[in-house]
Amino acid sequence: MEKKSTKIKIGGIEYTITGYEEPEYMQKVAVYVDKKMNEVRQKCFSLDSAMIAVLTAVNLADENLKLYDRVEELEKEINRLGNRQDIKNNHGTVVKRKRG
Repeated sequence: MEKKSTKIKIGGIEYTITGYEEPEYMQKVAVYVDKKMNEVRQKCFSLDSAMIAVLTAVNLADENLKLYDRVEELEKEINRLGNRQDIKNNHGTVVKRKRG
C-alpha cells in the first residue's frame, strides 16, 4: 500500500497530511474534526486555538472510548445470543438452530 498526501483544512488553516487512507476519507475526517472544533469554539469563544484543539481532542477521545465500550458490550451480547440454541428472529418467531 502506498502513502498518499492530502490537503485538508481545519480551523481555517490548510494542512498536508500523509497516510494510507484515501483522500476522500481524510477529507471526511478533517470535516468532522473541524465541526467538533467549531462546537467547542462556540461554547468557549474566549479560548485560544491551542486550548480549543486540546478540548476537542479530549471530547473526541471521550466519544471514541464510549463507542469502544459500546462495541464491546454488543460483541458480548452477540456471543451470548450466538450460544443460545433458540433465537427469535425480527418477527418474534423462534428459530431452532442446528448444532454441529
